Amino acid sequence: MNIINGDFRHNGSGAYVEAEGGVHWPLDGHAASDGQRMVYGVRPEHLSLAGADAPVQAEVIVVEPTSAETELLVRAGSGQIIVVIHGRTTAQPGDSLGLAVDVGEVHLFDQENRRAS
Repeated sequence: MNIINGDFRHNGSGAYVEAEGGVHWPLDGHAASDGQRMVYGVRPEHLSLAGADAPVQAEVIVVEPTSAETELLVRAGSGQIIVVIHGRTTAQPGDSLGLAVDVGEVHLFDQENRRAS
């Protein structure tokens, strides 16, 4: 599970967790107070490669082909996360890429009391 710490935010276009480095991790159906410290959890397989207009932009650090999947270690803002994709990719270390998040699979917890939101 990728763990990202940040602040809950909402605006006219939806809710997100703003992580260090300014990355906006999208949410769907979660309620919290604006500015509340949150823990955003997303499994590597619930992230996918997307275009330049994707909600999260990242830089590839490591590409690791494994059997039918490829694991990518990427930097999004000031954090590092793992992305698992089926098949191969042409992405190389140093490349920039967009990440889409399956927001229905995001786990959100209050950072102070660790209760699910």
